[in-house]
Amino acid sequence: MQARKIKNRYNVRKQVAHFKLTELSIFAKYPNFAKKAELLDVSTNGMLIQVKRQDLSKKLKNAFELSELDGRYLSLRIESMNLDIDALIIRSKRVDKDTFEIALDYSESAPEYWREILFDMLPQEDDE
Repeated sequence: MQARKIKNRYNVRKQVAHFKLTELSIFAKYPNFAKKAELLDVSTNGMLIQVKRQDLSKKLKNAFELSELDGRYLSLRIESMNLDIDALIIRSKRVDKDTFEIALDYSESAPEYWREILFDMLPQEDDE
């Protein structure tokens, strides 16, 4: 399933304290995209996650094109909150040989009050 791209928006972002994400799946294209990822920062519109090559499914570890991700929907789980989220991949980039960053937008599928509550519930990195 592919969706339209969202225009650029600027919201307050905060770096979050080491939240692990699991069960990453890109609908239809890569049902078992990655075993885990890390949440880097969050806003009321979306989040930035980091995926390591070692955590990608076996099928993708050696052959993987970032350009195939943009505009697709990704589902993930914040294990510590028992929360499943579906979001649109708005951009992705390779940080180094084995690390990828993926920017997600969940604002179309989630009401504003829910997005604000999630933003408030996730502790900032320096709150630890």
